[in-house]
Amino acid sequence: MNTAFSIQNKSKDISDMEDLHKFLQKFEQTSSPEEQEKYLDAIISLISDRNKDDEEDIPQAIMKSHFMSKLFPCLQETALHTSLTAKSAQLIAELAKTESLRVPLVKMSVVSPLLNLLTASVASPAVATQACRALGNICFDNDEGRAAVNEGGGMAALLSLLQRYISSTEDGACKLRVIACGFILNLTNECGESMTSNFIVYSKGCDRGDKAVVLCDISEGQDVAVIGRI
Repeated sequence: MNTAFSIQNKSKDISDMEDLHKFLQKFEQTSSPEEQEKYLDAIISLISDRNKDDEEDIPQAIMKSHFMSKLFPCLQETALHTSLTAKSAQLIAELAKTESLRVPLVKMSVVSPLLNLLTASVASPAVATQACRALGNICFDNDEGRAAVNEGGGMAALLSLLQRYISSTEDGACKLRVIACGFILNLTNECGESMTSNFIVYSKGCDRGDKAVVLCDISEGQDVAVIGRI
């Protein structure tokens, strides 16, 4: 490896870790939802950069910090702070892209508050989309995650959510339907076709005409994977 390139990478790693600790600290120190959302955005950017290279230092550091306990209250949906709730669920979704963190996330009991977001009366498409991403990623290749979601009534909550938004033309509803189907696939993957064959979801208003079979077109959209990280 080129020495200069190696030193440059190491310097960036140190800088990113310093930025992470700064953002985590500032998040914990502020009670302003707007400020908290700003720092979550910055933290998510750091995680996303690491996910692209399959590096775990930033995600692991977050999981080992006190930050996670501070994040949990932000997963409580309120009509006033919907965007903060969505951003909090998005951060969990990014962490759950790291395979080694999926079981620890289950043990941290993140599944229950995420499932609550699917059934909350004030749940917006943006919040439900990120909650589905987080839960779908936790379930990917993770039997403990699937068990926790099933025990929490996840399938019923998911189908109820799809029924609620099946014909919705609200902003973000089409993306939500696609992401929710990705969640179904990750949740039922261990069961083979016997379970997933029951979930053919018709969605109005998607890009491919008046009706599209979302479950059969799951690759549509940049952040959706077929039986994979969402």
